[in-house]
Amino acid sequence: LDRFESYTREPGGLASNNITTLTFDRSHRLWVGTPGAGLNRLSVDRTTWDLVNAFDGLPSDSVTALRADGDSVWIGTTRGIALWDGQVIRGAVPDPGSVSPFASNVIRGIVRLGDSLFVATSAGVSVARLSQQLATWTNLNQGLFSQDIGGLATDGRQMFVSAGLTTYLWEPVSHQWSLVAGNGAVKRLRDDWGHMTSVSSLGCYEWVRESSGSRWVSIGGPSSDNTPDGGAEFAVDPANHAWASAGPTLWEQAPTLPWPQRRPPAPAGNDVQNVLIDGSRVYVSTLADGVSVAYDG
Repeated sequence: LDRFESYTREPGGLASNNITTLTFDRSHRLWVGTPGAGLNRLSVDRTTWDLVNAFDGLPSDSVTALRADGDSVWIGTTRGIALWDGQVIRGAVPDPGSVSPFASNVIRGIVRLGDSLFVATSAGVSVARLSQQLATWTNLNQGLFSQDIGGLATDGRQMFVSAGLTTYLWEPVSHQWSLVAGNGAVKRLRDDWGHMTSVSSLGCYEWVRESSGSRWVSIGGPSSDNTPDGGAEFAVDPANHAWASAGPTLWEQAPTLPWPQRRPPAPAGNDVQNVLIDGSRVYVSTLADGVSVAYDG
């Protein structure tokens, strides 16, 4: 990782600089959700942007969750879910004008396992069968101490939710959730390339399945803070190499602590107050992130 490239809001480009969620589809198109400006899609050759919004059938322009399914994408919003079938919005739940099957239409996560589509909301988890065209939804909240779901994720075999700063594992035999502790007060739950991870007050953790039993294993990295979203994000690349962000810093997984940090070649913050030029050096002051300097060499 030797350099950064930026995409920012512009006509015919990214619709907003405020981003809620990202995903890649099978063809490696980048999908970018925003809170109020719809859903952007970057072409495979990284040259053009498309916009999917309420005019295309999206339930809301505030996108909260994305789940790629081949070149189709399940889209969670503040008013329910929709399916992009590779060409158009194929349908939405709830249908416009119909009664919602969800306790809340604020979607927090979407997972497909086989014929089942699981949807997490701010008021619990629901499931329906794809073979039945999602006609009947069933609530799956047994075992949860809180139904205000923070995230829903899977490694392709097991499924987890985060709720009330705690992670729960879905038990398909008993048909309920079981609490799985050992990874701190969880603020974010993620899945990438078959790997389950979480970020908490104690740092970054990976779900590891072993012959002696499955458990959360600490792999270091930044810890979350007291803000609602924890202030830290986490992802794993195809080589099972972890990356985490906290504030303006990108952290790269390393065998020893602390992880090395990488900062993009940009000012410490975007709220620029003053610019001062001194020969080949440019000083930039920000409202809350200090002073940055750019120079040649």
